[in-house]
Amino acid sequence: MIAATVRILNNSSTFVAIGAAAQTLESLLLINGSPNFWIVLQVFFFTWSAYLFLRRSAKYRYNTYLLFIAIVGSLICLVQTGFDGWPIWLFGGLLVLIYNISDSTFASKWWALVPRQSTLIKPAAVGFAWALTTTALPAFLCNQLHETTTYLLIASNFLFITGLAICEDISDQTSDLGHIKTLPITIGLKASKVIAIVHFVLSAILFLSISKVQNGTLLAGYLIGMSLICAMVIWISPKRNKQMQALLIDGSITALAGIVILLLHFN
Repeated sequence: MIAATVRILNNSSTFVAIGAAAQTLESLLLINGSPNFWIVLQVFFFTWSAYLFLRRSAKYRYNTYLLFIAIVGSLICLVQTGFDGWPIWLFGGLLVLIYNISDSTFASKWWALVPRQSTLIKPAAVGFAWALTTTALPAFLCNQLHETTTYLLIASNFLFITGLAICEDISDQTSDLGHIKTLPITIGLKASKVIAIVHFVLSAILFLSISKVQNGTLLAGYLIGMSLICAMVIWISPKRNKQMQALLIDGSITALAGIVILLLHFN
């Protein structure tokens, strides 16, 4: 029962969308000091629709119906927020389309323009899209885009999600071999893990520079969460269970954001 639930959450991209919503709520609390239901829901539906589109497969036919629900949900939320921030949504949508291009003929001719096929651009493209959606957009809608806290959080979340994207490439190394030229395939597992951990360390340094997190309990909780994520990097391997690794990698977003949200609320 538990295994089946995990598989459904992973294959339907629901879990990763929950992570995006959690990171958005975290950003709102750190940047603006208060949550906004429609912004959080909007990011949830947008991320859900983006990942459903990227992971569309005849094997999971129900994803087609979920994609329709996600797109409708995104449009409803966009109306509720008065279409504010629509250029960011448009740019984010274009990123998803560009990232999804994987045709080998096109990729070989225009290699630098195909993030999914490029060793270095692929994880950074994912990190940039997340930082744009879960941090820059809420800051823009709250008129806090040019604050120091916003810049630090955008950079921190970019590094964090880029590190997780590298972890996902490590997990998928066997299936990606011969199809996508990822970092683990190019430089090996150990070097890729070191690079991922460096991303997490730099992300933590930037995050801990934010004035609102200068609290002993919050600092301790965040550092424990980040330490567990670094331990996960050491543990992941192409030989381990794919569903479990996907759960841990995607769940890291919700877990770390959840720690920050709870400790901000109680402090």
